[in-house]
Amino acid sequence: MFGGQVKISFKWKIGMCAVILSAGFLTMSCNPNKAPEHVLSEQEMVRVLAQLLLSEEKVGRAIHNRDSAKVVFKSLEAKIFESQGTHDSIFKMSMEYYLTQPTKLEHIYSALVDSLNLKVQSAPSPVLE
Repeated sequence: MFGGQVKISFKWKIGMCAVILSAGFLTMSCNPNKAPEHVLSEQEMVRVLAQLLLSEEKVGRAIHNRDSAKVVFKSLEAKIFESQGTHDSIFKMSMEYYLTQPTKLEHIYSALVDSLNLKVQSAPSPVLE
């Protein structure tokens, strides 16, 4: 979840996620079955994943003790699920479903990358002195 003392850029992490998922897509087969009743929609997955990734990044930057960071992130994670009107079990079940649906998962991660890129671009840039 949190890297050691090595600082890795946020864009690099997203790029690596895309590479890993692309490799996963090649090994997974498509399942034409309809989504189970309680699976989050693709849009809901994008919102939850974006909030989780941004929170993880903030905690990782603010707290350098790995154990403390895990505790803080776990608390934030629960708040994110609550704010999105879901539970961790629903999120996990949804991830398991989308892992069997490579095309849908690709759409989710494409939208996630676009969403995060927009947030990065709209964030105020640090003032260089």
